Amino acid sequence: MQSPIPASPISPTVRYTVRSSDVLSVNRVNVAEEKSERVIWYKERLLSDNEIIEHLVDNATSKVLWEIHRPLRGWYIHLRAPNFPRGVFVPLVPVPPSSPYHSPGSLKFSCRTNVASLPSVSANQSSPSPRFPAASHSSTDSDATLTDATSGQFSQTHTYPPAPTPPSALVAPLSPSAVHAKLDQLAQRHPRTRPVISQFMLSPHTYVSATPASEGLFSRALRALRNSAPTQSNSFSLSPLPDGPTVAPTESAHSSQVAQGPAPFFTFHDTTPVFSVGSSTGVFEVHIDEIGKLGVDLGFWIAIALAYGEFLGDREGYLAAAAD
Repeated sequence: MQSPIPASPISPTVRYTVRSSDVLSVNRVNVAEEKSERVIWYKERLLSDNEIIEHLVDNATSKVLWEIHRPLRGWYIHLRAPNFPRGVFVPLVPVPPSSPYHSPGSLKFSCRTNVASLPSVSANQSSPSPRFPAASHSSTDSDATLTDATSGQFSQTHTYPPAPTPPSALVAPLSPSAVHAKLDQLAQRHPRTRPVISQFMLSPHTYVSATPASEGLFSRALRALRNSAPTQSNSFSLSPLPDGPTVAPTESAHSSQVAQGPAPFFTFHDTTPVFSVGSSTGVFEVHIDEIGKLGVDLGFWIAIALAYGEFLGDREGYLAAAAD
């Protein structure tokens, strides 16, 4: 029996069902709307001479949005868009054990995001528009991860309105103080956005049931045995890593405890039956408002989640390959 899907701390959310094919020769994963079961994206697998390449495809247009690259031998997970320059990718790497957010099987990555910010200068001061360096060819500084301003679903970019038509009647000019107040009001309504490099972390879920105080010795031993037993669940969450330096846990603190980070904005709930072989099912729970603030296309996060789900499904194989 599957445990109930826990409620999310952030709302509103959109849910997608994830279902893989039980035909090994197909290796296809469908991501569909939960209510309508309409497939929005699907992942397909290809083989090259030295890599396993998976494509995230938009079902409506059959367009490849993202590629997931893994080696036939060794270990790495790279994401790249088809229009990335050669050698540019977004790598998923293990969270170092020294990090307070480290947990077994956790991975992290970096990408460019749009962060809304209010102007730092007042309206009565002239200030040139901020200039950002052109995108370099590093794996974490590519403009391709940002939603296109003209067609992106979650773009935070605003276009300038057309020039106003001349008034038909004479209008008394506004005072300078009234103009400044209006500009401040508009700035608060439409905050500016600036691209920054943000870090994110993928962490598997670990469910450990609490021990009641009145529980007997035998019941406690049985509960401890159940908690230490391996679980078939591949549920996980995706959350941002806090900005700024982090302090590793000291010897006096409980080193087994993981620091509490920001709330996840993307969660996968594994609903695969325990005795299922060759197929998996689950639910993506996406916090649309949080995704929209980042200004990155939703397909990117879907590709990241599918890549990490594949990693969790064969975690032992990945770790063995990394040790070679």
